[in-house]
Amino acid sequence: MPTCGGKRIRWVMHFALPFPFPSRKCVEERIEIDSRSFEFSIHNHLDRVYITRSSGVPLVVLVDKSRKTEAPSSKHSVTQTREHLQSVAVYREMEEYDSPQHAFADADKKVIACCRHLSDYLSRVHRSLPYRVAWLVYPVSLFDVGTVHHGLEHLCAKSRNWTIFACGVTINLARLMYKPLFYFDLALEHLPPELDTSNELLAEALISLNRGLNRLTTLNSYAAVESLANSVFKKKRKEQLIAQGKTPEEAEKIAERDRKRNRTKPKFLLHSGLQAMDGRSLLQENKKRYDQLLELYNLRNMVAHAGTVPTDQEARSGHTLCCEVVRWLAEVGGMPIRPMMPEKSGVSGFAVQSRDHFATPAALINFLRKLMDSIKT
Repeated sequence: MPTCGGKRIRWVMHFALPFPFPSRKCVEERIEIDSRSFEFSIHNHLDRVYITRSSGVPLVVLVDKSRKTEAPSSKHSVTQTREHLQSVAVYREMEEYDSPQHAFADADKKVIACCRHLSDYLSRVHRSLPYRVAWLVYPVSLFDVGTVHHGLEHLCAKSRNWTIFACGVTINLARLMYKPLFYFDLALEHLPPELDTSNELLAEALISLNRGLNRLTTLNSYAAVESLANSVFKKKRKEQLIAQGKTPEEAEKIAERDRKRNRTKPKFLLHSGLQAMDGRSLLQENKKRYDQLLELYNLRNMVAHAGTVPTDQEARSGHTLCCEVVRWLAEVGGMPIRPMMPEKSGVSGFAVQSRDHFATPAALINFLRKLMDSIKT
């Protein structure tokens, strides 16, 4: 508990943004996330200061850029390290708690929920900006950062001000790796353009998924399947026509005509049309996956034409499904098949290293080591 005797405690989190926010005034809103009330704000005038003592976890506080960092105190072995921020998003929970344990409960879920809200908010800002400058603000999430700071503030019984008295961190280990999780043969293949397009769409969909952009995930994932299905059908139709005695020019013209007529029909491209050309059918070879793709097709149409926002699970499962269907289409079309996962024997162990400025203080390095040790055990 706070030493001053204060008993009103709130949870607070802040997230440094990698760009200055284009607003003359600070953003300040009252929001609801997962049935919890938060005060949400974005500021351009704040820096982050790490107050490190000889023992214990450092305090991380936000201060005005005009405030100078205090000189080290030899009496109390206190040092302060400033991190200059471009802008910072702050989430302050409105519910008050009577103990640190209750305030920190479910902190992991609150961090994830707030980061999801931030990604959605920045995505809306991104879409509303003038077209030629929209790249200056973009959605960011836990996928993009190494560390998110959160902590507890209390209403001091003496000063009557809300003051930080306990801090914690949420670490995205994947963004802090300094050794690869796997190795890849960099003798890159020269893929057919149609397969390369699908692979690029799926790669972009995965990045969107990790940033919480579920609509882009769904649109790009399904587009990867539809694009390759069109190419495979046309290839097989052209081969059939040439085998029937058509010239390559005639076969190209007829195959392109048939493709255009059916370019958005998954039942034709993955079942009846392809089966008539090559005897292959996703319905017959994997009915479950075929039915799931038809459901995704309907969801994709709702996203594209009605603005529906897929759930996290719909976006994630849809992306995995489309990866598998693209692999099947590549095999049908006689193209290289991209693996779903790297070789398991690639790398043993998992090594991370913080890149943030606060990693300099020995106290916090020791704290992070303790966290890693607790994960191992």
